Amino acid sequence: MASAEDIDRLRAEIDGLDREIVERLNARARAALAIGEAKKSTGRAVYDPERERQVTARVVAASEGPFPEKTLATIYREIIAACRGLEEPTRIAFLGPEATFTHAAALRRFGSAATYLPQADVAEIFREVERGNAGFGVVPVENSIEGAVSSTLDLFPDSDLSIVGEIYLEVSQNLLSREADSGAVQVVYSHPQGIAQCRSWLRRNLPHARLETVSSTAEAARMAAEQPGVAAVGSLGAAEVYGLKVLARSIEDIPNNVTRFFVIAREPAQTPAGPKTSILVTLKDEPGVLFRVLQPLARREVNMTKIESRPLKRRPWEYRFFMDLDGDPAAEPLRTALAEMREACVELRVLGTYEKAQRPTAPAPRAA
Repeated sequence: MASAEDIDRLRAEIDGLDREIVERLNARARAALAIGEAKKSTGRAVYDPERERQVTARVVAASEGPFPEKTLATIYREIIAACRGLEEPTRIAFLGPEATFTHAAALRRFGSAATYLPQADVAEIFREVERGNAGFGVVPVENSIEGAVSSTLDLFPDSDLSIVGEIYLEVSQNLLSREADSGAVQVVYSHPQGIAQCRSWLRRNLPHARLETVSSTAEAARMAAEQPGVAAVGSLGAAEVYGLKVLARSIEDIPNNVTRFFVIAREPAQTPAGPKTSILVTLKDEPGVLFRVLQPLARREVNMTKIESRPLKRRPWEYRFFMDLDGDPAAEPLRTALAEMREACVELRVLGTYEKAQRPTAPAPRAA
């Protein structure tokens, strides 16, 4: 059994290690500032996601424990974000207010040292980045249960912004309220996707409550904090921020609930490792045209991971398609495949090439 002297000795060792860690962090920060000055003189962007990925991967690979890899990666994400902030403050537009799932995704990508600019809707995020008020925007693009976020996809055709990254976030929906129990709840607010992800649970457990959609899950939480008889479907973070009780946890109808987000910017990303490319395709009105557009991908063995159709607003019953493809459009085989696809298209536009993010592992099914 350890004695009091042993504990004091170990604490003194920790104190010495903490001083050493602080010294090394400050040395790292000074090096980052020097790199920032060099980048300014050469016109290079401060944010380099590929470099940040390499640093994190190298640190995790060098570790011999006992720190879990995921924890170490989280710590280094914050260190890198803090150093990046010294080089140049990073401003991120996101779907607000604070504590939305979009906010959580942005924090996961950019760390807490960035400056976050909450926006009322996705269109405002695009506008803030286009105007230069934000260096990056984080927007939801699809959910594993409810599918595409059409309000996001419909903004790309009229925007010159590039997709420079993707984020997958595991989403857990919860019933939040200032009320002590769900019996007092008369109205439930949430983002449309939040309501849709929990619709069966809400019908079973709150059959008399009215379901209302608002701009975000965090906005729903804010409203629930201000009004009696109201609950919100949202995150545990929103409950903490707005001082709400958690009446029920993990109420989503399907447990494997993951939302994908895009990171958007004015300039395209540098060619990343493990690239993924998103394109926008408008087709000619001809028989078999979709087959002819997709055939080069199969012939060149290019993996298409997503295809989504959206109607053309001013041409009824005509559609454009969003596609996600593995590969870099500047390299084979995707380069040749895209060239062949263009022959059958009215328009083919590359929306961005970025590092392919790892999807969360699906959990085991819930017991009946």
